[in-house]
Amino acid sequence: SMQALRLDGLKDGLALCNVDFFSSEQVNVEQLQHYYKICCTVDDIIVTTSCFAAWHKRKFINGNAKIIPVVPTDASFDGVEPRRVFFFDDNVNLRLGSSAGSADAPGDCNLRCIKSGDFVDFSAGCNGFQRERIYEHTLVHHSSEYRCVVVQANILEAMALEDYFSGIMQRYTRPGEKVIVVMDVNGTILCGDSTMMLGPSKIILEAMCTLLELRPSKAFVFEWNGSEVSLGLEHISFKDFLLAHLANKSRAVFNDILDVDIVVELFKQLQVDALLAWSEHDERVCLDEFRNTYEKYMAVFLQQSDDDRNGQGLTKSWFECLSMLREGGKGKRFGSVVINSFGTDTQAVLKRSVPDVQRIFHVAVNFEMWSKFDQKRYTEQFKDDDDDKSAETLQKTCRDCDAPYSGFGQTCSKCRKLGHRGPVLQCSKCLGFFAGVRPLCPECWKSFDPQASQDALPLMIAEKSTNQTITFDGSAPAARKGREFAGIAEGAST
Repeated sequence: SMQALRLDGLKDGLALCNVDFFSSEQVNVEQLQHYYKICCTVDDIIVTTSCFAAWHKRKFINGNAKIIPVVPTDASFDGVEPRRVFFFDDNVNLRLGSSAGSADAPGDCNLRCIKSGDFVDFSAGCNGFQRERIYEHTLVHHSSEYRCVVVQANILEAMALEDYFSGIMQRYTRPGEKVIVVMDVNGTILCGDSTMMLGPSKIILEAMCTLLELRPSKAFVFEWNGSEVSLGLEHISFKDFLLAHLANKSRAVFNDILDVDIVVELFKQLQVDALLAWSEHDERVCLDEFRNTYEKYMAVFLQQSDDDRNGQGLTKSWFECLSMLREGGKGKRFGSVVINSFGTDTQAVLKRSVPDVQRIFHVAVNFEMWSKFDQKRYTEQFKDDDDDKSAETLQKTCRDCDAPYSGFGQTCSKCRKLGHRGPVLQCSKCLGFFAGVRPLCPECWKSFDPQASQDALPLMIAEKSTNQTITFDGSAPAARKGREFAGIAEGAST
């Protein structure tokens, strides 16, 4: 059975346990079945923190990733009503093709049969799994032999469609059937990555680059920043091109490339020798469409972030999903949720999803295999730090306006809302006009020494809320808003 997990410095009352899935080559069936029973009987939400060390050791393949227990369609299980399991994650890699669901394929979905503990291959054509695309960019593998639906979630559609998750569940659930929803966090319900300090702009760009395919019309050499990249006729995702060829597989360099100006410039140059198209689609994507799509989803994010519940970038579709599970069964719970993550980002989700985070049951997978650093971070997330103290600890300086803030990315929320360039201002030193967010133009700002200056700077732009924002197309937000939101539902219809 599972073992209670006791961590130093934590108050009594927290429900923490450790489960052993990876100490041997074969998954322990008894542990797997016990874990499945907990997932079935939990009142609302449980949290599973998966073992990153085991996943990393085997080069990030499905067979050592997040354990997802599934039940054969014709099987019963010790008096526990079998449930259909939905796994939502942006890193499932269903786009890899015919072997996407194999144990050795790169991905983070480790389906295990609760009767045998064996890996269940979820590739299309295996174990009754069929492939389907719904909305515009969401891929689904659903099985006739297992009560299981694997969804490669798309954060763009999860933001734009309030019934994104609930609609998928309704589509694949049979009448009277209860469900277990296994939900990833970063890039699935959270538009931001607290572990890697990525803001919504980078998350949206990464999602778009994942969906975009580079299809060369001929072999060619691409030159960028003094280096050359040789490309053949093979199709490659835009993200893989950036990560493997330009960033040399360095995630830090890749994160730096995820800047809208850099990506747009790369797009411009690549479209000369290659067709760029959304995966699963044949039509060429032009530069204006790419840029407008980015701006549209940034606008959706900013609209959702105005809701206090979404202050950390949570999608409204997540809350709609919770509402359906809690109330969708005519007064009875429709199912339970397992928030499953490799990181310590789950507490931020819980604080906005349940009335009392202290009552949530937490499962750590092979805690003893984790690095000391990860063990420490896991422990610290449960400590009752003062909110003000936490905010102060996490405070950073905005790249654009130099104001202190806490949150994702390199800019504060007010600068993000002001747009890519900022409003038109008059420099308080040279009196010239410029677009930006600081009180001085870029040239005067370079020579400004705040320690030596005796003059107080004028109010920062964050306080000048009446200024219009300059956008890519030169129009103001009020004029743009209708155009950006028009057609989101139509473009993402089934």
